[in-house]
Amino acid sequence: MSGLTRQQILDHITGKVLSLPADTLGTSFAELWDCLSGTDTVTATGVETSLDDRTLTVSGTVALPGQDPVQARFLFTGDPVTALTLRLPRPGWAYWDTERSYDLAAVREALYPKGGAAPPTPTAVVTAPLGGTYTSRVELPLAAPGGAPFVLLLSQDEQDDQRLVLASPPGQAVSLSTLGELTGLPRLKDCEFTVPTEIPLNGLRLGALRFVVDARRSRLESVQIRVLAPDWEISKDVSVLALKDVGIGFTVALPPAPAVPAVSASLGATIALGDAEVTVSVTLPQLDLSFTGYLPDASMSKALPTKAQQEWNGTGLSLEEPGISVYGTANLRRRSWTLGCRWAGSLDAGTTRLDGLSVEASDQGAGLTVTAGARATIAGARCAVTLVKAGGWEFQGTVSDADVSAVLAWIGVPVPARITLDAVSVLYGFGSRDFTAMCDASLTFQDVTLELDVVAQKTAKGTALNAGLLVDDSSSPDVFPLLFTGSYAAGGKDVEAELGWKNANPLQVTRLARYFGVSLPDEFPKTLLPDIKEAKFTYSSVQGASNLALGFYFAYVSGGLVVMKQ
Repeated sequence: MSGLTRQQILDHITGKVLSLPADTLGTSFAELWDCLSGTDTVTATGVETSLDDRTLTVSGTVALPGQDPVQARFLFTGDPVTALTLRLPRPGWAYWDTERSYDLAAVREALYPKGGAAPPTPTAVVTAPLGGTYTSRVELPLAAPGGAPFVLLLSQDEQDDQRLVLASPPGQAVSLSTLGELTGLPRLKDCEFTVPTEIPLNGLRLGALRFVVDARRSRLESVQIRVLAPDWEISKDVSVLALKDVGIGFTVALPPAPAVPAVSASLGATIALGDAEVTVSVTLPQLDLSFTGYLPDASMSKALPTKAQQEWNGTGLSLEEPGISVYGTANLRRRSWTLGCRWAGSLDAGTTRLDGLSVEASDQGAGLTVTAGARATIAGARCAVTLVKAGGWEFQGTVSDADVSAVLAWIGVPVPARITLDAVSVLYGFGSRDFTAMCDASLTFQDVTLELDVVAQKTAKGTALNAGLLVDDSSSPDVFPLLFTGSYAAGGKDVEAELGWKNANPLQVTRLARYFGVSLPDEFPKTLLPDIKEAKFTYSSVQGASNLALGFYFAYVSGGLVVMKQ
């Protein structure tokens, strides 16, 4: 419908009396006005008007059934009018319309008991667009610290309609000189509001309030307060220690008398990770900070501290991929912190997958430490890789439970046996260039089992290799198991090598020969084939002198052959 013009509304004012048919303001408002007044005409006396670019305001006395006359305000928006806002005081602490009904007496008794401060007057605010449905709310003006106005909106709890909630809408802020001024709020005079002394408290502002009232018992149950505090920059170089949008939260639980109110405090803030902001929470009084989040457009290179990125540059790995999960902890008292980033992407190619790149920077008081890790799966083999930065880069890798035969078949080299790689560990120091590799593997073919242990080292002094191979055949327990060992060491021009085998119990050579299908005549003297306990082949070349030795160790005697070259 087409609304009235401002002039047409002014024409309905005669002798400071407004008389305006309600239906000229829309069907929805007409229904509301009929519910409030029982008439179809809006009437106000002692009218005053004011104009601005968007709104015509008409103020006047309105008499409604069942209550004393009140000073109401009608705000007409647009020209012609497109919407009307009615501000209607409710000194009787009750409000009803076609949609809702509030008995506010319980709120008045809970917040302003008899004998205390005089309660303010709640105001019903109705907004009615001419072509739509009206909405209504109830406001309670509150005298905040310093006497500044602070508005609370009334609503019913979603879970219990007998529990009324008074909460401040966003956008309000009232200056506070100290936290102690919060005791001037309704029913909070016996409370104490304190926080750790490390938190800066200059320029405090009251930012939000929330009162919860049990209407059945006319009792205030709890109060939530949010105080806005200044930015807290402990370290400008570490984002985890540079807090913005700091808010101190207080929750006051008010149990029935004679129990005393209980006050708990918390702290919330945001930190900047590159171009993104992440919300963090801080426990009080411990000052322990924690957060988790996902940044779809950010990369590790922007989120990590500058010093951590500089440390990372030595790896040659890129941190530019967007889409990261972030997490962090800190103690704001000790100034210790941890900040981690995980890349959300993955790379798949057949039976190979790489994912889970993570980089973590921390300083627990002993200086910056940067660590990194990733996961890889190749033909079912699980691989974990870690890079540690603590004075110098160290690379650590582990492969566990790898089916080597499956990997070889995937590469294109099928084998008729099952080879299981139990564990491979690699350590490499980027600064020292020291390298260590440790391998445990096993091979099973029918009744035969081979277990291999290898340790390889490369340092500035030289290289070394130690290996052990345990061979067992469950079908021949009188021969096996046999343990083969090998070692190799080289430094400069010097070389030492050893290869041998030994058995826990002396091995009869005749049994070993029989195992390989060699049958000896019965008349063959067994004394010529004694039981062997150990055999060893060694080679060394030290300062130009070479030695070659072959030794056999029998149950009761040993023998050998030594060749020397000077």
